[in-house]
Amino acid sequence: MFKPNPKDFNALDDEVIFSYRGANPNPEWFSDEPDQYAVECTVKADISMVKPEQSISYTNGRVRVLYQIDFDIVLLFGLTELKAQIAYMENGVEKRGPATVRYDNDSSIVWDQGPMGTMESQKIAIEKTSGELDRLVSEKEDLEGTWSVQETDLENIIRRQGVTIDKRNAEIQDLKAEYKEESNRRMELGIRVQALEKAQREATEGADKERTQLEKLKREFATMQQHAHTTTKLLKTRTEELLTAAQAFLTAADDYSGVDFSQMVVQLNDDIYHAGVLMAEAVIEPDAVEDIPEEGIMETVVKDLSDLGWTEGQIRRLQSDILEQDTILFEAMAQSILVHWCYYIVSSFCYDSRTVDRYFQELWDGIVTSTDAIIAKNWLSLTHSQLKKNRFDENRVMRSLGNVMFAVGWRASTPKKTDVAQQVGEKIGEICAKALKIKEMATQKILSADVRLFSYAPGTPYNPATMEDVYDSGKEAKEANPGQPILCSSGLGNVILKSKVVLASEVEI
Repeated sequence: MFKPNPKDFNALDDEVIFSYRGANPNPEWFSDEPDQYAVECTVKADISMVKPEQSISYTNGRVRVLYQIDFDIVLLFGLTELKAQIAYMENGVEKRGPATVRYDNDSSIVWDQGPMGTMESQKIAIEKTSGELDRLVSEKEDLEGTWSVQETDLENIIRRQGVTIDKRNAEIQDLKAEYKEESNRRMELGIRVQALEKAQREATEGADKERTQLEKLKREFATMQQHAHTTTKLLKTRTEELLTAAQAFLTAADDYSGVDFSQMVVQLNDDIYHAGVLMAEAVIEPDAVEDIPEEGIMETVVKDLSDLGWTEGQIRRLQSDILEQDTILFEAMAQSILVHWCYYIVSSFCYDSRTVDRYFQELWDGIVTSTDAIIAKNWLSLTHSQLKKNRFDENRVMRSLGNVMFAVGWRASTPKKTDVAQQVGEKIGEICAKALKIKEMATQKILSADVRLFSYAPGTPYNPATMEDVYDSGKEAKEANPGQPILCSSGLGNVILKSKVVLASEVEI
């Protein structure tokens, strides 16, 4: 359907639908049997949603601009009554719209009226055709009326197109010049590509040589690996044989029992407790503490004691507690320092060098997991007997305890300073000697039992099964709740003896 104005496509004119009532099973043309066709109905629809397309035609040297729409009428059979739709394409997708079916009142009986019925139907068709012809003539007159305006518009379009063509020709010339420059650049790139390809070939040849050498090295490595595997297997067999033979001569006889060991630990804990009390009694003496410790000294003290697990707030609180004659925190800190150093003495291989100690500890961990327990304990005994030292550098312990004294403002001019230092030094000597004795018992004298020592870090949850809250500060004992954090360990423990701890709630920090 063509129209000069796209806005004219609003509604579909009545479209006549004929039905064939003849005997031919495959009718093709209306003109073959015109008397066998009758008007069945008419279809009307809104076609405003179908997008018109512009079409330019040339007739007798004249240019005409028309608009057309393409759609199909779809009839739906098999229902209670005949239904109709229009079908059209939009962006490559078929869409449909509604249509109305109208029936002629007499068309349903025209086929039973013989030739007269046929003539009536043809008359109706002719009248409709005449109406269509009148409409087309009217459209023709409208087209001729609008042609002059469209002709002027087309001339303007052609003129603008001519200007555009000239502009495009100029652009083509520019593109030709750019193409020539690009061709030159491509030629230069071609030369460079050839050079790169040559370099790539040379590199590939070098890589092939390297690959050949690598394959050769891999084969040599595989041979060496196989040889190493064979040697390792042989060494393992020989080692097992030697260990089996050595095991026959090893003994697990103990010089001390676990009870003896626990009693020695109890004595050590008592000495640690009394050392803390001795220091506390010294600092609560009249005029033993300065009003304010020097800040330079305090910074050094805080750094040293922080490495042992104490916070700056706890360290700076010491003086105020001592001035109030409260020694709980002071004693706990002193005792925990002694516990720390005693645990280090007993559990280390070499307490003079952390690097050497770490090496032997890693070696011991490997032996424990890969060797029989009796053989491992004998190795431990032999190793400690060779690393054995009779004394421990007690100055390290004295320096840490001295920092606790400085934190409370211990006066350098205190009359009893020399006596206190001597008494504490003697007590530290006894404690270190006992720690070395316990170390000897644990590593060389008791080989058949687990005699490890236990010490717990600050903040560890309290566990009544392995810990005992027995810090005696003169206060009435409080029942400890499992899970609450501890302030520190004030005594060592083992598998038989519970570790002594001070609960954080004792000092209410």
